[in-house]
Amino acid sequence: MEFEWDSHKAENIGFDLRKQWKLFFDPNGVEFLYDIYSDDEIRFRLLAISSKRLLLVGYTVRQEKVFRIITARKATAFETRYYNESKR
Repeated sequence: MEFEWDSHKAENIGFDLRKQWKLFFDPNGVEFLYDIYSDDEIRFRLLAISSKRLLLVGYTVRQEKVFRIITARKATAFETRYYNESKR
C-alpha cells in the first residue's frame, strides 16, 4: 500500500497529508463512496482517527495499490456522531 498527495494542495489544507495515511489503519474507520466531484475517477471518503483527532479524508485509488489523498479536514459534529454510532 502506497500513499501520494499533491504537495501544493497539502500546504493549503492545514493538515500534514504525509501523516494522514495512519487513518487508513483505524479499525473503526468508516469508508463510503463519494463521487460527486469527479466524472473520471472513483472517489471515497474515510472518517477515521489519526493522532487522536477524528478527520474526514477524501481519496482515490490509483494503480490498485496507490492511495492518492485529495483532501483532509476535521470531522463535523454530525460526522463525529456518525463515527461513534458506527462503532456499536
